[in-house]
Amino acid sequence: MINKVLKQKIVFLDLLRSVAIICVLMGHFLENNIYLNSFADSGVDIFFVLSGYLVCKSLFETENKPTQSVIIHFIKNRFLKIVPSYLVFFFLSIFIFTFVLPNIKQEIIPQIQEWRQYLMFYRNYGGPPARLPYEHLWSISAEIQFYGILLISYLVLKNHKKVFLICWLSIAFISIFWKIQAQFTFLAEWPTYTHNRIDSFAWGIIAYLVPFKVKSNWQIVLPVLIIIFISSIPLDIQILHLYKRILIPVCMYFIINSFENIKNHAIATTSQVIAKYSYNAYLWHFPIQFICNELHFQQSILIMLGITIAFSIVFTELVEIPFLKLKAKT
Repeated sequence: MINKVLKQKIVFLDLLRSVAIICVLMGHFLENNIYLNSFADSGVDIFFVLSGYLVCKSLFETENKPTQSVIIHFIKNRFLKIVPSYLVFFFLSIFIFTFVLPNIKQEIIPQIQEWRQYLMFYRNYGGPPARLPYEHLWSISAEIQFYGILLISYLVLKNHKKVFLICWLSIAFISIFWKIQAQFTFLAEWPTYTHNRIDSFAWGIIAYLVPFKVKSNWQIVLPVLIIIFISSIPLDIQILHLYKRILIPVCMYFIINSFENIKNHAIATTSQVIAKYSYNAYLWHFPIQFICNELHFQQSILIMLGITIAFSIVFTELVEIPFLKLKAKT
């Protein structure tokens, strides 16, 4: 019975992940529509909340193991999930831009002296110059930095779960404070810095530690409606955009813990397939969009989407899944 409920929960989380990647792809591919571009930004926050929930869950499932075993297990699992596909994407895309498409502006390629930012995962703090096809990688840097912060806080406070919860609640509200001050001062570029986005991860952790009991359908429907409405706010309306970044992670707290069994087999299956290929789709969609724009295919969303789907399938099957199988064996 427990395994059945867990499987249903995973399917529900896959549905949320598939919604997130669809928001990102459609928002970026239709970036001339400023409202849809705002949906792309919301999709990233949804990914962050889901990551906080799932990674926290994986840590607490190992709480009875020795500390060294927990560290090795955590680092190995995160590494095999994130890094192989990331490295293949990074170096192969540079090769494509350099040798296969040499007529495309070469200044969009990260120079060798900049590689350290990308390979050591601090690109979101790296600053200019911007290399447009790679700017979405700030989110991978934020993800990796979150893993480090979570692991350290867990190792220090794993025997004090209430203190751990208070710690992450505090992190959430401090991050919200940084968002607000960045809106009204020049102290930070708040969209990409981890300390301005870590509240999204924090709400995922809180969702795992403090499950929300649904007593009314409105407790499910209302957060969904709020996300849809507030995601329609144009990115250039800064004060409303600030509200969006604060409210979406909070709404996701309620949505994650209000899951129900997805009885429609077609929806469940489709969600699992989209979620399976979502990571590589995210990695590749930005340079693919850039190439299509340079080749004047920017109006052909089906071309961009088709190429992205093809690349995500190839690199998920040839890179990500083999490494995930290696994780399962060890």
